[in-house]
Amino acid sequence: MMGGAYCVLAVSQSCTDVENWACGGDWTGYAAICSVFLFISGFAGGLGSIPWLMVNELFITEYRGIANSVCCSVNWLASIILLLTYDSVNGALSPYTFFLYMAVVLFFLFFIVLFVPETRCKTVQQIKEELERQASRFPPSVRN
Repeated sequence: MMGGAYCVLAVSQSCTDVENWACGGDWTGYAAICSVFLFISGFAGGLGSIPWLMVNELFITEYRGIANSVCCSVNWLASIILLLTYDSVNGALSPYTFFLYMAVVLFFLFFIVLFVPETRCKTVQQIKEELERQASRFPPSVRN
């Protein structure tokens, strides 16, 4: 759902640049607003809850508090960086700004599919063993 919202938002914003694509019109504003609402609803039910759900499944009880703090801090830091850099990025890449953000989302989607283990019906020990098995594929200089 979020990927579709990003695609619609990127295309609608690109179409507002009449010189390049000449496909703008009243529909681009409505498409942008609808795609933002679609993105927010998809984010709230999906990626927005990951810092609280995944951390509790991946860490043992003694480290969950610290891990939750770090994860939420990184999440908010990324949000602040996005907020503070949007105007500069939009000025440099307009009207293709959201294609950059879409590429970042796709990169992390592939990262999650490749490296984040499935945790359903698994104990913390089973998840730890799976992560260690994944880490053994990389050279020791990368693992440490």
